Amino acid sequence: MSQSSIRKTYVLDTNIFIHNPNCMNKFEDNEIVIPYVVLEELDGLKTSRDGEVAYNARETLRKLKSLREKGNLLKGVQMDNGGLISVYAPMEKEVMEEKFGYNISLPEGWNNEKADNRILLSIMNLMEEESMGDDDENQIILVSNDSNMLIKADCLGIRAQEYKNDRVANISDIYKGKSIRYISDKDFDKLIENKRLDVTMESFICDQISYPYDGEFINVLNSSGGSLLTKYRNNQLELLSFDKSHPCGLAPRNSGQTFLEESLMEDYNICPLTICNGPAGTGKTLFAVGCGLEQVMESKKYKQVLVCRPNVMMDEEIGFLPGTEKEKISPLLRGVYDNLEVLFGNKDDSLDQIQDKINELFQRGYITAQSIAYLRGRSISNTYIIIDECQNASPNQIFSIITRAGEGTKIVLLGDVNQIDNPRLDSKNNGLVYAIERMKDSSLSQVVTFEEKECIRSRLAREASDKLKK
Repeated sequence: MSQSSIRKTYVLDTNIFIHNPNCMNKFEDNEIVIPYVVLEELDGLKTSRDGEVAYNARETLRKLKSLREKGNLLKGVQMDNGGLISVYAPMEKEVMEEKFGYNISLPEGWNNEKADNRILLSIMNLMEEESMGDDDENQIILVSNDSNMLIKADCLGIRAQEYKNDRVANISDIYKGKSIRYISDKDFDKLIENKRLDVTMESFICDQISYPYDGEFINVLNSSGGSLLTKYRNNQLELLSFDKSHPCGLAPRNSGQTFLEESLMEDYNICPLTICNGPAGTGKTLFAVGCGLEQVMESKKYKQVLVCRPNVMMDEEIGFLPGTEKEKISPLLRGVYDNLEVLFGNKDDSLDQIQDKINELFQRGYITAQSIAYLRGRSISNTYIIIDECQNASPNQIFSIITRAGEGTKIVLLGDVNQIDNPRLDSKNNGLVYAIERMKDSSLSQVVTFEEKECIRSRLAREASDKLKK
């Protein structure tokens, strides 16, 4: 029997729905089973103080309610993609023993009241009821993002895997948005003279196996050691347009900052989405805020800069925190305020004078801050939106954010895939890598990746970044 003809039954853990309430549609035409324990957990989480958790739990239950209206979930309901979904409630122990002659139990010492263990017990019962445990023509597979749950499944002989739909295979293979390519001396001179150059795959010398993506930044080299910073678009190499501009007095110190400045200053009609991944101290937020305010205050391209960030530091819904919205979000945006002090503070200014300048920016509406929880359901036009610390946002959150963009809006996603504070995410399934990988071939987005060596903080910070992370 071919691999494609093997019927698969996926048993979904609660955390899969919390991660993505639309996950039910991601298993093609296979069968999905939801243990009743998962329903109990979702019911308890629908009023969670974590706003995203609560929303995703409620959204999952709403989807299940819609499916229930189509048929009996205990027997299975056909989904639009051809798959079958059902809720599983194991028989009472006495009934199972009388009907089948067996009574499945967990190993001695395992807590039978723990939700994870009850889910595993349900799977063991399901395997026995359907006599599928050792049948290679049918597979029952637990899907979970909980590493401990996956290990427990291994102990019990249950097939198990992570939810792979929005995971990258290897963090080192994430698209960087830039490359180094060689061209002939003749083409190099043409590029300097005309500021652009028509290219084919044959124009690149030596080492390239694929075309660059539209919007990709390329450091072009020739045989004489010459170097030009360019971007690739519509089968052309173009010299950068904004490398001589200094938004809010900022001057790039390295190629990463030069590429980022170019993307941030690019018109929203050409590049409405900029995604930047890099370690702390590389100037991501500084340039994002500076370029945004330059286009709000000087060129009037946008009506305001809107800065948002996931509130994972608090680990609870922002509405439960005391104070006004500004007071609630302020601790989360301390890094933004630090960058505003750099941009608008002079060395002779007192702290009060610098604070007055920053307060004026907020009072005049040039810049404002919100939790990303307040973006849901909005359509935001003519705004320069910065989403900071995107590695702590889920793929579902990033999807919701990007789809909020109205006419004349530019969205900037910033983060570091190696600094995950959200316990439900890791370096392979967070919103930042999700956006990079899903949008890398879009002509409407650009990706900029910073290297460790491009850190512009103190020598101590660079030294610590290199030595203490090992």
